[in-house]
Amino acid sequence: MALIKEPNRKSQLFKFHTHSPGTDAFLFFTENEESYFCVFLERGFLVLRGRQANKELRVQSPDQVSLSDQQFAVSIADRFVVRYGTKQISADNAGTNFRRFYMGGLPAWLRQRHNLTVTSFRGCVGRLTANAETVEYNRTIGVTGGCPVSLLVNEEEKMCTAEIQIIPVHVSLH
Repeated sequence: MALIKEPNRKSQLFKFHTHSPGTDAFLFFTENEESYFCVFLERGFLVLRGRQANKELRVQSPDQVSLSDQQFAVSIADRFVVRYGTKQISADNAGTNFRRFYMGGLPAWLRQRHNLTVTSFRGCVGRLTANAETVEYNRTIGVTGGCPVSLLVNEEEKMCTAEIQIIPVHVSLH
């Protein structure tokens, strides 16, 4: 979990880069007392799911999305927008402020509370920023430094060591 440094800010922007062969994977989750939003891959389709004002929300990408060498941007303002490559999916946001977020997986109690059965992310996540600041990991489970060569796509990426490998994750970020 990461606490957002400016929780009352009008907009939040999270960016991250993935390397994974997976087609089912939990990517991002944020919540407060009344609402939540999560982003995950289900059978290859990107899904934005949440609840606000007791209203369930679900938006799915029209095409399958690859997690191999993929850049994501999650923007929270008047709308909750997930950009992937040159495409995006979005849903209305009722101006809700979120105080914490999770990447790659969730603790069992949160999965149960929101009836989330998505598989934890397996692969590598790099270049993670929250509001243009690099995210520091304060608590992680199943996370190691570096990214296995088998998950990297080209020679240039094989030289990069600024990635983390996430193996079934319930990641806490700070």
